[in-house]
Amino acid sequence: MGGRYFEYVDDGKMWAILRWMSGRSSPPYILELRPTNRCNLTCSLCWHTRSGDDWDYSVELPGDTLTAIVREAAAMGIARLEVGGGGEPMFRRADTMALME
Repeated sequence: MGGRYFEYVDDGKMWAILRWMSGRSSPPYILELRPTNRCNLTCSLCWHTRSGDDWDYSVELPGDTLTAIVREAAAMGIARLEVGGGGEPMFRRADTMALME
């Protein structure tokens, strides 16, 4: 590492850290959205499979709400969007693809 911490930090992260250290506000760097916890697999190591399928899917955010969150985050200057989840994001294919666009 050679004593230089910032050589492994990209410019966006570096400036966010420097802004925060100087007492100025800085937008979050990463937004992670989990459109669903639903999954069509039953992997033996997965918490979802072991816990039984008692998840209340009616509490998932609607697609237009997820898209509005992404637009607001972009306006704030979010540098990176990660779409993941405890399930398979493509279970909600239309919503996930809209987020990626």
